[in-house]
Amino acid sequence: MNEQQKEQLRQILLDLYGLDINEANSRFSTQNYAFIFPGQPHMIRVNMAQRSSEQILGELMWLEDLNAEYATVCEPSPSLHGNLLEEFVLDGKICRASMFRTARGTPITVPRMSRMFFVCAGNLLGKIHKTSEKQVKAGKKYRRPQQPENFTNLKKAVWNNLDPALQARIEEIEAKVFSHDRDPEYFGLCHCDFHLNNFFVENNNIWLYDFDGCSYGYYLYDIAIFVMACISNGYRLGENCVETVRQYILPYFMMGYELEKECGPHFWDDVELFMTYRACFSFMMLARMGENAPPVVAKWRNFYSHVLQQDDILEALSEASRLYLQEK
Repeated sequence: MNEQQKEQLRQILLDLYGLDINEANSRFSTQNYAFIFPGQPHMIRVNMAQRSSEQILGELMWLEDLNAEYATVCEPSPSLHGNLLEEFVLDGKICRASMFRTARGTPITVPRMSRMFFVCAGNLLGKIHKTSEKQVKAGKKYRRPQQPENFTNLKKAVWNNLDPALQARIEEIEAKVFSHDRDPEYFGLCHCDFHLNNFFVENNNIWLYDFDGCSYGYYLYDIAIFVMACISNGYRLGENCVETVRQYILPYFMMGYELEKECGPHFWDDVELFMTYRACFSFMMLARMGENAPPVVAKWRNFYSHVLQQDDILEALSEASRLYLQEK
């Protein structure tokens, strides 16, 4: 965004929200600008037409329903005109803006990742999945995409540029995951980006935000995202990931999760399969950025490629962490 476009956006958002983005810290992801105002209780997200208005409204409606039960889930706030979603044209392109309550607390860091943190993270996700399960059983639907379809579409976008061995591996994982039951106990509306950059921690409260990618998918996928994020951010870096996941993360996460959501006897059996599925998704997202992407992208692409070339996800993560995450 150039200076002229930013000034145009500034004037539009001043009219809609009464907040000056020149006073905000701005961040840009693959499709959103986020404007965070120091000392203010709100932030503004501007979607650059990647999501339809129906999809964004579906997200906002789900957030309102979740927030009615769980105070630390990101809360949408209306504009000065009383709308949860505002649509406008910037430089000939349709943009959609929403305002949210700012999360409290601070980002989580590896030294703060205690057993209680894993219990609290599991507890919050268990609450969300429990509510989603009830909504599905009651026949309540939100206009959000299906995560398996997102995976398939991403695969189509990068497929011709992938090594045949990786193609075979991704298809193998995809077939195993998609064979799972889509019963409401296992499949419903999920956050689909439940990683460490999307929540703040305040004492034992986790404030969750960035529901932009929420989709109907397997609950185990949300769980796998969290576990993979802990590893890739360096939790117990240099140690064997078998022990890290099975002794230090999952037992406490499961404890918190099952305080909220009832799980059948085989619910947790395929966490490691879904971790591999997450590795497939992450690798293809990075592959879509092309060979001219910054060096950090190449590093992570190689990390996930290495992980996918082995059958045992935890042993593969141990090796990949030593090769790509530890300082040489």
